[in-house]
Amino acid sequence: MNDWFDGDGRTDAERRFLAALRDRAQSWHQLGITPDHTQAWTDRADLYVHVDVDDRDQRCIIGTLRVDFDGTRVTGHWGAADFCDTIDPSAPDSFGTPTLGSPEEAADRAASWLKEQLRRPIERREWRQGEVITRCDWVLADTDRPLCRSGQGLPLGAPRVTVLRPSRQP
Repeated sequence: MNDWFDGDGRTDAERRFLAALRDRAQSWHQLGITPDHTQAWTDRADLYVHVDVDDRDQRCIIGTLRVDFDGTRVTGHWGAADFCDTIDPSAPDSFGTPTLGSPEEAADRAASWLKEQLRRPIERREWRQGEVITRCDWVLADTDRPLCRSGQGLPLGAPRVTVLRPSRQP
């Protein structure tokens, strides 16, 4: 049984897209991604697939890579986990395609973008008062784009930096 992107497609195009995407995802273990990080959703007009990127040490999801497939095109971005945001293919870290020749080609484009994003460096930056973490920011280190934050207030002093990605092997 293949657990990558658990969920069923509603149409032949969605089923073919998911089958091809699942085949491409088989190599993502080396990136620290397992089937538990992935899901497929069919409760909206387009097929939504996502990959959750986590911080194992902090036991939290720090970013969600989302791809939408409308049957002929794919778009994707680092998005909100609730899927309430709209993908803007022109925004930084996003992508969109014109009409593609097949669902398999769409899955190849989606998988390539996802893999590229999963290879990007991510850091956790912590500010502390004594042993207490007062603020924690997770950022795409190559662009300093924030993914999420916990804690309040302005950071004081230099943060403690932990490299999360490239993935550390267990």
